[in-house]
Amino acid sequence: AQYLSNHSDLASVFGSDQYQASIHYIQYGHGEGRSYEALTTTDISSTTTDRTTYQALSDVEALNYLASNHDLAGIFGPNTNQAKAHYEEWGFSEGRTVDNFDELGYLASHSDLMNVFGQDTNNLEINSLEHYINFGISENRQTTFDVMEYINLNNLGGQFSDDLEVAKRHYISNYINEN
Repeated sequence: AQYLSNHSDLASVFGSDQYQASIHYIQYGHGEGRSYEALTTTDISSTTTDRTTYQALSDVEALNYLASNHDLAGIFGPNTNQAKAHYEEWGFSEGRTVDNFDELGYLASHSDLMNVFGQDTNNLEINSLEHYINFGISENRQTTFDVMEYINLNNLGGQFSDDLEVAKRHYISNYINEN
């Protein structure tokens, strides 16, 4: 019941049919990052970008769409045109998440990636997304960087408490400068 409660798009398709909802989770939901556990307000507001009105995806949004939907990344790789077409034809109506991937957090979680991509500050997000789609998913790489811990341990609250993305960039930049 919780899976259908978490995802109104599925409830509108399956009604209260728990069996069909379970099949959906096994075949698609898990790969889409959908949760069957109770979601907190923080889970809902900070980890997904949901759309209620169709809008065409930009190239960056298409990469985020692929990074957020592993099943599609496995099929399309980093092909943004195929991702856009899938979202337009099926993804939007299926209620697929467009962006629950933290590009800078992913990069900050992996020193080898910071060494490779950290100097190219104008393309951190794109490079991170493309790496994750091409290699990170299959390597089972996780985002483990805790930006709030970084801010708190380094007394940076006054500087970055309102902009966590800038704090992640700060961490990456400092890592590159110190190594």
